[in-house]
Amino acid sequence: MTTAGEIPSRPRRIALVTQGYCSGGGVPTVARWLRSSLESTGNYSVDIHDLATSSKDANSRRLARPKTWLRRSLRSPSGSDDGVQHWGANAVEVEFMRYRPRVELTRVLRNYDLIQVVTGGPALAAAVMKADIPVVLLAATTAAWERESQLAGQARAALAWRRGMMALTSRVERSALHDVDVVLVLNDAMLDHVRALGQQNVIKAPPGVDTDRYIPEPSGW
Repeated sequence: MTTAGEIPSRPRRIALVTQGYCSGGGVPTVARWLRSSLESTGNYSVDIHDLATSSKDANSRRLARPKTWLRRSLRSPSGSDDGVQHWGANAVEVEFMRYRPRVELTRVLRNYDLIQVVTGGPALAAAVMKADIPVVLLAATTAAWERESQLAGQARAALAWRRGMMALTSRVERSALHDVDVVLVLNDAMLDHVRALGQQNVIKAPPGVDTDRYIPEPSGW
């Protein structure tokens, strides 16, 4: 163990678990910023573990594609030295299965000192909970808040399916928020929601601004 201000004898190994890392959007942007910031201190080494979010994920075992049931591994390294590894899921067409732990993923995560989850909704953290090492979760919102407006106008069959998936995902979210060691949130609404679930280790950590890039005009506002 090291005390505050003491430089560790080796860089602490961080598994940054996220989604859509190689695509655009707010979650990948935060994940890239956090990785860069941690590595710039010289005290941490960070590997990216990008978990499947699509029902047609190419590295997953798909119910609709029996040939994929025999897939030996759900892991797909990027092939470069960037430390990015993509992980498929079992029965990926069913949303809550994307949040289930994978034996191979859990085994890999146990080699780290800390797991940092960066995600839109908290459910993704459920995939890492069997690793039995500290988990910090940064979540922006919940499935119910995010999707309610999207359900309007859906056909009856599709609406029933998506409401069912949302209910199951919400259950996974509540469990994940309760079980992780620390939760980082971006606003007061999420702060109150997490506290109401009994998780007291929650910190409001709103995103900042790159002041080297965004600065006032010299002439003033």
